[in-house]
Amino acid sequence: MTDRRADSNRLTRADLLRLGGLVLLGALTLALGLHLYPTVFPEATIKFDVDRGASRAVAERLLREHGFEIAGLRYASAFQYDDSAKVFLEKELGLEAMNEAVEGGA
Repeated sequence: MTDRRADSNRLTRADLLRLGGLVLLGALTLALGLHLYPTVFPEATIKFDVDRGASRAVAERLLREHGFEIAGLRYASAFQYDDSAKVFLEKELGLEAMNEAVEGGA
């Protein structure tokens, strides 16, 4: 009787094939997800070359280049973006052109 119970707990060839198929499907899904992630979430491709500390110098230089007087001004930094503007640019420029514009510093 113990031999019969031990046999019923073993995986059959069909079970192993199903299990292998599921593992293969999972691996393919993971590979596809990793490959398509930057396309689906383009903001994930943004490179942050300037940290919070260095942003002040960059902002001051940009304001001076555009003729603004910065003496006496206060400085504040925040990270946020306008989602509707992002979607507009994605639709108007296309994803590749928008990514190129973002990489170019636009």
